[in-house]
Amino acid sequence: GGCFCGRCRFACYTFPGEMQHCYCSLCRKYSGSAFQTWAPTNKCEMRWLPGSEKYLVLCRTTSFGQRHHCKMCATSMTIVYDS
Repeated sequence: GGCFCGRCRFACYTFPGEMQHCYCSLCRKYSGSAFQTWAPTNKCEMRWLPGSEKYLVLCRTTSFGQRHHCKMCATSMTIVYDS
């Protein structure tokens, strides 16, 4: 998978067991939609492909988590929970 412009790419090693739709105000703002869909996975089951780190930004968006997004196209790709 990856961002809109293709500069940030990732690979997952397992198929997600579930999909989640979040409709909190932050996810609605990030997606520009009524909800944002997430596929939960463990960090060890995914990796960023070479070259992505140049464009990848991790920023704190809530008191309990951070999000990866592309600094070129602003695509939000992950949420990383603190716990």
